[in-house]
This record gives sequence, structure tokens and C-alpha cells, in this order.
Amino acid sequence: MEEGPLCSLFSRLVLPLEAVMEPRWKGKNAETKALADPMSKIVERLQSSLRKSDAQGLLLDSVVLLPVDHEQIEVIELLNRSFFGRPRPNSYEHKQWYELDFEEAFYLCYSLECLKIMDENKCLVVNNDLWKYMKSKSKAFPESYIAYSHLRNKDWVVKDGSKYGADFVAYRHHPSLVHSEFAVILEFDKSHRLRVLSDVKCVVRICASVAKTLLVLRINTKDCDFVSPPELDLYKVEEMIPEQHHEDLHIRKRLISTQEIPTLPTKDISTVSVPASSISRIQPKKAPLSRRTGPRWKGKKSAEAKALADPMSKIVEQLQSSLHKSETQGFLLSSAFLLSVDVEQIELLEHSCFGQPISSEEALRKLLISSDEDKQWYELSFEEAFYLCYSLECVRIMDENKCLVSNNDVWQYMKSKRRAFPEFYIAYSHLRKKNWVVRSGLQYGADFVAYCHHPSLVHSEFVVIVDFNNSSRLRVWSDIEGMVRLCTLVAKTLMVLSVNTNDCDVVSPSELGLYKVEGRTITRWFAEKHREDPRTSERLSSA
Repeated sequence: MEEGPLCSLFSRLVLPLEAVMEPRWKGKNAETKALADPMSKIVERLQSSLRKSDAQGLLLDSVVLLPVDHEQIEVIELLNRSFFGRPRPNSYEHKQWYELDFEEAFYLCYSLECLKIMDENKCLVVNNDLWKYMKSKSKAFPESYIAYSHLRNKDWVVKDGSKYGADFVAYRHHPSLVHSEFAVILEFDKSHRLRVLSDVKCVVRICASVAKTLLVLRINTKDCDFVSPPELDLYKVEEMIPEQHHEDLHIRKRLISTQEIPTLPTKDISTVSVPASSISRIQPKKAPLSRRTGPRWKGKKSAEAKALADPMSKIVEQLQSSLHKSETQGFLLSSAFLLSVDVEQIELLEHSCFGQPISSEEALRKLLISSDEDKQWYELSFEEAFYLCYSLECVRIMDENKCLVSNNDVWQYMKSKRRAFPEFYIAYSHLRKKNWVVRSGLQYGADFVAYCHHPSLVHSEFVVIVDFNNSSRLRVWSDIEGMVRLCTLVAKTLMVLSVNTNDCDVVSPSELGLYKVEGRTITRWFAEKHREDPRTSERLSSA
């Protein structure tokens, strides 16, 4: 993270995890119960109890099963209170069976030394063999276990966080007493997470909607493979949070250091009430149970009527004709494209939703040219500029020396500035040719958002992610769950546009027709919407 392009978005944590934000207790007596029986003591009692009972777990393909006799009431109670594993609903052989993840099982076995793990032949599996087996089943198990043990050693309860688009979620006590405070994402050399800005935006927005803080655990593995568990002590875990939270944390640290707030002997620093504006910014939003079908018009009937009377296809045709007649020219810059238009073309650009207007002073400062009072300047993205230039053939592109640039040269230049430009342009033009208005989807953690008409008339319907061979998006299950959850929160549908480039480099724009775009939508499944109607079941049973 320190050397990556997104390093400025995160900073090292300046306070203990307990002091980052106020806990959200579930009920008035929840905090009292947690303080009276801290998690550290519960885990210590569990450790002692499992050692006395000579607990043995059964190693399976992806989990470890821990059998506990029904008579061992204390062990069952401590497993539930320490939140290790999940009890299986159906018990057999007069035992209660607990299903442990690899991280939980290895933590009990190696860190706490209170669990023996057996294979299917009931032979003891030593730590080194167990480590190699779990690595063979999950390539990222070493980094995952380091992060898990790092949080568990600090007395945090750690559970799977895929429903929030994260690797883990962390609670300061049992989930029945307090809400989770952190959505945890692991960052290491071979990780695919948080490699693009839209990934960060997605996770941060989800965290804001569920009143959690994004915690990035950066694991320094030194590009070495973990051969055996004793090597775990050689690697460090760095705690990082988004930069936007650090102003509040510095204020809190200053208050603590100068003793401007009282310290209570019976509570730790996290339970002291201090002003934190970050908490007010991340109030939870109520998620809709289902997304409405069809466009969501802004207005009762007038917005839809306006869109039907003036379809986007006709607006783009009028813009194309006007720009072609006026021989409109644009200027290619390092990361954007400036288009100078007449006053009569401003309305067409606004209606067709191409580019953003910028002031003449800003445009002149970027181009270092003389002013022209009759011109209005628009800043376009590379995809918008090349669509007007190549697909609609209504704009000529000039360089900074006012020399005409050919389509091939423009293509090569944009590719040099953005490696994924060919795939993004293919996806952009695919939607634009179907008369969708396409805008940046960064605020939703996506590549684009798609509107069926102008954004002033209708809400966007699709959050679009471009998928191709070298893409780092949606490569892990938690990424998919996080994006689907975010789309549900904002009443949109996730659309994945897979661009098939056949592992070839797009050398020139003339080759764009060889590549195909496959669109898929991913939606959240709701049990209440798919549950059988009791009346239907009665009719079927009586038939």
C-alpha cells in the first residue's frame, strides 16, 4: 500500500483499535455485561477447558469438525461465548459438533495449544503437516491466518466479512452484545484487493452504510513463502484506515494526551464519550428489500413523458450533425480532452450528457492559448472523446501544437496513458450505441453507471464493471458480495460487461469489431420473494 498508487488514501493507525470509534452496544446492559466478563478471560477459560478435555478435531476438506459431548456443558458454553466455530444443527453420537474455519482451528491448535487435530484415519496431524495442508487448500491461508491471529491476540472477535465485501469483520465482544466495528481487508503482495480506486470507493461506501470503519491490514511477507508456522513471527502486520478518518483520530489523540476528557478506571479509552464527527458521517442506511423493476423516473409522469417525446438517439444524432457541420475541434491533453463549442451546441452536449463544462480561465490555463468569448469549453473523458471522434466522426482531435492527430495516433496515445483504455472504450461504446447515457461510476465503486435517459429525468439503472483478462475486479467472492450489497443499497443492478479480447493487443481502432462484449447482471437473492405461496402448496398437495 505504501508504494502503490492508492497509498495517499490510507494512513497508519495512530491509536489502538478500541479508540477508533465508539462501540454500538445492543441494549442498555450490554456494555456492563462486556466489561464484567471481558473476551480475554472467556478465551482463557476456553483454552483451559479444551486442554482438560483433551479436545480433538477432525480435519476435512475445507473445515475442521470439533465434537463436544453434551455433558461438557462448560465447553459448549465457552465456545458459544468466545464465538469460535458454528454449531451444526443436527447432532449425532450424543455429541454437539462445531464447524471451525481453517483460521479458527489453527489458532486453537497452534496459538492456544488447546486442540489436537486428527485426520480421517484418526491419526494426529502435526502443526507443520497441518500448515501445509491448509496452504494447499487456500493459497492465501498464511496471510489470512496472520491477520486473524493478529486481531484475536488483541481480544477481538473475528468472523467472515464477505457480506460486506471484506475478508473479516471484527467485534470487540460477542456479536449478541455489540455490533461489529471494522470491515477488514487484507493487503499483501499477491492480493487482488484495493488495486483500483473504484474498489476502495465501493468498500468505503458499504462501510459508511453499515456504520463500520474500513481497516486494511497490510501484511509484509517480503515475497517469501511460508514454509512452517514458526516463521510467522518474522512478519509484521500494519494497521491502516482511510485518510478521511484521520483528522478525527488526531483530535481524539490530542484530547487523550492532554487529559481534556476524564479517564474512568473501570472502562478503557474506547468507552469514553468523545466528539467524533466521523460517527455522524456513517449513520446506517435502511437497505431496500428489493429493487424496483424498470427505470425510476424523477417526477410522477412529466419526466417519463419528456424522455419519450425526445429520445436519446435523436439527441445524439442532432449533436453529431451540429458538431460535424461546425467542424468542431478538440485538444488532447495528458489525461483529458478539451472541446471548444459554440453557444448553440452547449444545449445539445448537456442533453446528450457528454463531458463536463469548465470555465474558460481553466481551459486557457491548460492549453496556453488566447481567449475566445464565443466559445464554451467542455472536458471529456478519453472514452467520450474517442467515441465522438471515431464512432460518430463529428470531432477532430488536435494536439497542443494545433496539429491534426489521426485516429490511430489518438488510439496509441490513449493506450499509453491508460493500459485498460481499449477494454473500457469497447464497453463504453457498447452501451452508448444502445442509447444508454454512460457516466463515471466511481462514487459507487464501479467503472460506469448507465441511465436510460438524461440524469435529470431518471436515476441510473445499472452499475457497470468491465471484466477482461488482466482485470483485478470481482476476482474474489467477497468483491462480488460487496458490489451486490452496495447496488441493493442504492437501488441499482450490477452489470458485468465481459470484453473478450482473445488475449490479443488491440493495435488499431479498426480491430475493435473483432471483439465481443457479453453482458451479465448479478442480483441479490431474497428468500421472502422466492418462498412458495402456502395456498399453492396446499393445492399441489391435494392434487
